[in-house]
Amino acid sequence: MYLQNIISNDQKQFICKERFLILILVLLSLFLFGFNLGVPSLWDESEAMYTEVAREIIQTGDWITLHFNFQPWFVHPPFYMWLTALTSKFVGWTELTGRIWSALFGLGSVLATYFLGKNLFQKKVGFLAGIIFATTFQIIIASRVGVMDTALGFFVTLSILLFYKGYKTGKDTYHLLAFIAASFAVLTKGPIGIILAFLIIIPYLFFTKELKVLKEMRIIRGAAIFLIIIAPWYIAEYVRHSGEFIKYVLGYQTLGRFFGAVESQSGPWYYYLGIIPLGFLPWTAFLPASLARLFKSRAKKESLFLLIWCIAVFAFFSLAGTKLPDYIIFIYPALSIMVAKFVNDLIFEDEKQTLIKEASFSFALLFITVVSMVVAAGCYFNHCLPVEYIKSTHVFTPLACLAIGGTTLSCILFFFRKKTFAPFLIIMATMCFMIWNITACILPEIEQYKPIKPLAMEVKQLIRTGDKIVGYKMPRTASLVYYSRHPVIWIDNEMSLNRLLNSGNNAYYLMRKQDHQKLRSKGSLCLIDQKADVLLLSNKEKMH
Repeated sequence: MYLQNIISNDQKQFICKERFLILILVLLSLFLFGFNLGVPSLWDESEAMYTEVAREIIQTGDWITLHFNFQPWFVHPPFYMWLTALTSKFVGWTELTGRIWSALFGLGSVLATYFLGKNLFQKKVGFLAGIIFATTFQIIIASRVGVMDTALGFFVTLSILLFYKGYKTGKDTYHLLAFIAASFAVLTKGPIGIILAFLIIIPYLFFTKELKVLKEMRIIRGAAIFLIIIAPWYIAEYVRHSGEFIKYVLGYQTLGRFFGAVESQSGPWYYYLGIIPLGFLPWTAFLPASLARLFKSRAKKESLFLLIWCIAVFAFFSLAGTKLPDYIIFIYPALSIMVAKFVNDLIFEDEKQTLIKEASFSFALLFITVVSMVVAAGCYFNHCLPVEYIKSTHVFTPLACLAIGGTTLSCILFFFRKKTFAPFLIIMATMCFMIWNITACILPEIEQYKPIKPLAMEVKQLIRTGDKIVGYKMPRTASLVYYSRHPVIWIDNEMSLNRLLNSGNNAYYLMRKQDHQKLRSKGSLCLIDQKADVLLLSNKEKMH
């Protein structure tokens, strides 16, 4: 009831001041995205790769051409890696260095969602949208991993927010700032940064018959500012690498990702119909009622804006040949505002209690979904995991109890006290306790099944000038490069391995135990250490 009074009683000016609401959002986000952020070792593949790319900026001194494994790397533009590299100048190279900007951009996205919800509807809706967005499962995960999706999501959401502010107020300064935000989105992850914004803005103006706003946006001026920001890096890379750079960046990584499946990352058109219900937990259960409420809303233009946002993002990534779960996070600000509008109307606006039936369905669906997922996870752990992992599954029991207990309590509170914020507060609190449990208990337990960091750190201490590191039939784990601070040679067959062994080069080899047992030349290697099922071997002792 206390939080409900905070966001509903406009007479209490000292509480309802916007900075107090923002402070709540900031503190919530800092906990969800930042608690124990630097404790787990880096995850392969993207997180360790991006952190290593940033580290090689410092080691090579090259801030223009990015490198991975000490080879030119054209996969993404440099802005996110620049930030990580600059951060390392102050705090060194730790797991926190690789993740801090992802968490900060996650926080920025929470605040952008708040202001967008406030401008579309009202302050209470914006505040609820910010909380819902911050406690969304996939947003929490993305904000706690050192990848650039939250950075791109922040700049895209910010550009849309600034466009809408300019659209509502008629001030072209907001439109100019929108172009600047879009330019940083492009410097973060390529042309998709501006494509997504225009896929939402132009259809909205078309359906509202307000395309004249495009003239008010002074697109030529905005495009000039946009190019001034992004062009220097693209031009510098073109001058250095000419056709190779253009072919890879605009061909393979841009057009290739949309019209084909890059790196076997494909999926059917309905791929995201399975991702969104999982990624938007625990708020997925409220989407049907929220959508229905949106269609009935008297705020027609605002509702249309959110619907176009959802349809445009979903359609674009569903049509794209390359599909990854994180691509769809750009839909979550709109979904969060939708659910926030429903919750706000249910608690504060629905005097005739016409939304109670829809809310009852949502809470029942929430309970069924959570219990089903816990049961399914339990069956998977007991029957599908390898035997060596099952002994650690006990750490998931408190998490399951938190999920079911919090969901049950929220449902009981709703069905006994329908017109209150308490059930939703319990859902949010449950997510906070679950994140605490995951980061404080589960992730430390999982570390024993991540063998690359300790083995790579051991190699780092042993290796000498001229020695090599070899991964034999191993996934191309970026963490091996990052933690060893050394380039890695990847070998996929025994013939190449024998060639290297006969070359006279000293080397350290990482391979799976089962692959080592199959080697005919395993007598040439000495075992140094073993973590889980990964062996660290060397031919140095044999040569001396």
